[in-house]
Amino acid sequence: MDTSRKYWILGTISLALLSLSPLLLPQFDTWDFAVTEMGFLRHDYSYFINFKTCHQVRYLILLALDKLSLLGFSPKIVMNVLSIACILGIAHQTFIFLKERYNLSWESSLVGAWGIIAFPVWHTLVSGAMFSYVLFLFLFMCAVNQWWKKNYIIAGILLISSLSYYSLFAFSVGFAASEFLLTVNKDNWQKKFVHTTLFSAALLISYIILEKNVNIHELSGTYNTFVWDNAFAFGYYGVASIVITAAAYLISKKIPAGKLKENYVRYTLSFLTLGLFAVLAYWAVGKNMRYFQFGSYGARHTFLTCIPFALLLAIGRETLIKLWDSKKTNSIVIFLMLTLVILLHQGYSHKAAELVYRDIIAVEMSKQAEPDSGYVAISPVGFKPPRHIHSTGLARALYRVYGKTAWMLNDPWRRSFVPTPENMQKLYAKMKEGRGPQNTLSDQVSGDAYTKYELHLTDYYQEGRFWYWWYYMTQNYDAFSPKLELVEKIHSLSERKK
Repeated sequence: MDTSRKYWILGTISLALLSLSPLLLPQFDTWDFAVTEMGFLRHDYSYFINFKTCHQVRYLILLALDKLSLLGFSPKIVMNVLSIACILGIAHQTFIFLKERYNLSWESSLVGAWGIIAFPVWHTLVSGAMFSYVLFLFLFMCAVNQWWKKNYIIAGILLISSLSYYSLFAFSVGFAASEFLLTVNKDNWQKKFVHTTLFSAALLISYIILEKNVNIHELSGTYNTFVWDNAFAFGYYGVASIVITAAAYLISKKIPAGKLKENYVRYTLSFLTLGLFAVLAYWAVGKNMRYFQFGSYGARHTFLTCIPFALLLAIGRETLIKLWDSKKTNSIVIFLMLTLVILLHQGYSHKAAELVYRDIIAVEMSKQAEPDSGYVAISPVGFKPPRHIHSTGLARALYRVYGKTAWMLNDPWRRSFVPTPENMQKLYAKMKEGRGPQNTLSDQVSGDAYTKYELHLTDYYQEGRFWYWWYYMTQNYDAFSPKLELVEKIHSLSERKK
């Protein structure tokens, strides 16, 4: 190995540490998996029931994680480690994909892999709810590379295994269409067209069979349902594609003779095709590409776009190397990677703020007498709570302290909700009637007491700061001067009404 490649590998290791190390830190789960985590703690599979009816493979993964927990392995830590391994696996498979399928240089292909590692939405993996998505995408990219190596049986097994990530049905068609654009000519177009059509038809039939046998629309009955909300996006994408293709044609005129020049427009069309099919399933059901929604988990809809993004980066570097010198090109690459890392850490900081907030509540509640079973309201004073924390997250914090799920907590995610006794009763009445989110972290409620606390924090920011991870690791929150005050206590709301 020559010296320059050693530097590239060192850069890869450094980028991976900068980009992915925060994923090792969360000790407790967040977002929707605050509920699922109770299944591991109680070894109660009823907490996984939604997955059993809608996502059977993910259900089996949860069962496997529970078995590991019986051996002393924390499911959360296991998911943290495997999430990082899957991202690195996706990056490696993408490197192979770029190098062998597009004949790009080793360095440019590695830059594409860097784009995977530093993709600015991996902060959502702080929640275990996202782990299976990167696992299935890794299996899918393995299938892609095995297919082009003509290992069709292995590729088929991997592809079928990955399709539990339903959006990969559309993405698979995108890869078939991309392959058509890369290889079609006047001599083979009929054969290529037939093969691409048959493959796409097989996927469509498989999807129809899946929809008939698996409840992909989940408990609401409307999830993953086609709508026309984002129809305009396809028009915008079409116009943008025409402009980009025209620009690629002009750029190709300036590139020196060689394979890149010969295939430049094909590569561009391949990128545009993969990009379209990476978002197609989401646009079709009314979901948007929210890359910079750092405070929530909406960026999960963008996961598949990391592949066309890597292709764009690799082609971009290969182009600049042909037009400029390597020093300028690599400076641009380094700047871009630093930008991606900063964006990624903005998301991590938001998630750190959520974890810190829950920890502070657990610590401060441990100093209080156990509240009567019923409604508990925790109101922030002098600061704003994290942007995407639900009542289940607060209930999970109380479970850590008291070992019970005997309270119905207010929901900080509801920005305008005032947790008065009347409002709390109305909120949970809707939940019980099925008109709101099911709160399975209040299954041990035995009364209707109402207890209100005020949480005082100083210099706490809902968007977080990167050093919040240090507070979380050390469990020292003195910097926020936390203070939890009991401000109202009603032993029984029903008795009060009498």
